[in-house]
Amino acid sequence: MTGELTKSRPLSLWEFEATLQATNVPGVVTGFFLHRDSPRQEIDIEILGKRSDCLLVNVFYNPGDEGARFDYGYRGAPSLIELGFDASEAAHRFAIEWDPHELRWLVDEQVVHRRRNWDPTPIPHCRWPCM
Repeated sequence: MTGELTKSRPLSLWEFEATLQATNVPGVVTGFFLHRDSPRQEIDIEILGKRSDCLLVNVFYNPGDEGARFDYGYRGAPSLIELGFDASEAAHRFAIEWDPHELRWLVDEQVVHRRRNWDPTPIPHCRWPCM
């Protein structure tokens, strides 16, 4: 399993990407996630070892502005996206892009999934510590 995490050029608002070669070992997850506290919010990108031909994405959202102590994990439904290839056979570029109205998950610079505001959860809106 290999990986590299970088902050790339600014897009509309934020973009994070990683070049990863997934594992195909059941019970092991390859991926990365973005996380903040107060309020707790998280954006996930994962490849399950038992399904290295799919991408699992999810958003955890808690309401409130900067400093709000919400951490109970309001979450959207996870989505499993077929990749059309086995991510354990070679490295690929995985990315998360988002602006105030939409999240986008990309693989090798191609959008594979979108989540719009309130479909099924709000889009995280607070600044993240790494910004």
